[in-house]
Amino acid sequence: MKILYLSPSSALGGAERSLVDIISAVGKLKPDWQLELITAAPGPLLTQAAELGAASTVLELPPALAELGDSRVNFSSSRTEMPKLLALGLTQLPGLAAYLAQLRRKIRDISPNVVHSNGLKTHLLLGCTHADFPAVCHIRDFVGRRRLVRRVFPWLLPRRAVCIANSAAVRDDLLRIASAVPCRVIYNAVDTGHFCPGSAAHEFIDRAAGMPLAEVETKRIGVIGAFGRWKGLDLFLDAAANVVKTLPQQALRFYIVGGPIYQTKGSQYTIAELRNQVACLGLEKHVGFTGFQEDPRDFYRALDIVVHCATQPEPFGRTIVEAMSCGRCVIAASAGGARELFTHEHDAYGITPGSVSALADAIVFLLQSPELCRRLAQNARQTVLQRFTRETLGAQLTALYQELAVD
Repeated sequence: MKILYLSPSSALGGAERSLVDIISAVGKLKPDWQLELITAAPGPLLTQAAELGAASTVLELPPALAELGDSRVNFSSSRTEMPKLLALGLTQLPGLAAYLAQLRRKIRDISPNVVHSNGLKTHLLLGCTHADFPAVCHIRDFVGRRRLVRRVFPWLLPRRAVCIANSAAVRDDLLRIASAVPCRVIYNAVDTGHFCPGSAAHEFIDRAAGMPLAEVETKRIGVIGAFGRWKGLDLFLDAAANVVKTLPQQALRFYIVGGPIYQTKGSQYTIAELRNQVACLGLEKHVGFTGFQEDPRDFYRALDIVVHCATQPEPFGRTIVEAMSCGRCVIAASAGGARELFTHEHDAYGITPGSVSALADAIVFLLQSPELCRRLAQNARQTVLQRFTRETLGAQLTALYQELAVD
């Protein structure tokens, strides 16, 4: 059996780290299968895939095509953004045609039993190649929110495509715009042997953020992930300011662990924007930025509370599961796919998305409830072991690949 994976990015964001989990899980369960990866850009995903035994190739998208996306439309109220994006897309048609021909030849040369596409761009590119192979389109986002993509998505999917969604919320959203598309839910997994409880010196995260070592009794609260505008980093900083005012005697540090890692313009905060907000709030002594971390495990371990504060419903919420797997006390925005990952006050603490006061109140409450924090952390690890392991993921995917290859 030969499986070809397509990834629009080689940066190690949530989607790419989930793809690493897939390659590892399938390779371990089916060591005689041949796994190959094509990415549209160079980056660390290629290295990790190669270490897992997957042959990797870069078919690099021209920069203008790589940056093309509807994020500017999604995050702008301006009615002029859609025409601008469409006009820009038309100028890229010659480059797109050349890229599709190159991708079509490469897929034909590999001749896979199944093609597994890991992102919206590669779903659409694969559909445009008209490659006649069974395809799995991994839906990791709410396609219905994409003002442009939702209009063309049902028509540009590969002819022999089956979709898998990383949550029931994502599946339901997809079926609202493409009811005839077969779609099933397969949750993401994490490497529970790597993301596991363990000690990490609190000073570790201070050094990474370039901050003076904090007092011993300092409580550390952090967000870990990419700088997407809907991830709520501005909300986290506003909540931090409220917590500092509410608990003036408590030694507190807040951390943003991550960076802007994708090429699509308009979809992410810049570090300058966030630092400016910190300055406006007077939080320079309380907030640290560590930059992007390829392996965030010890950053989870160094935090007393891990915060997920997406302002829009999360398709899945990988950082929630990774933090839970590390046995941390987690605050999570309870909406979309994230709501499916935990039970409020059993293995995490759920809050209303987009509310500064709700997040600040939750942080204060948990800082003042150490026994609850310990119980949430312990139960969190057990939940992950029961629901989100690579072994479960590998079994589900290999069964699907075999089903499609036979058909």
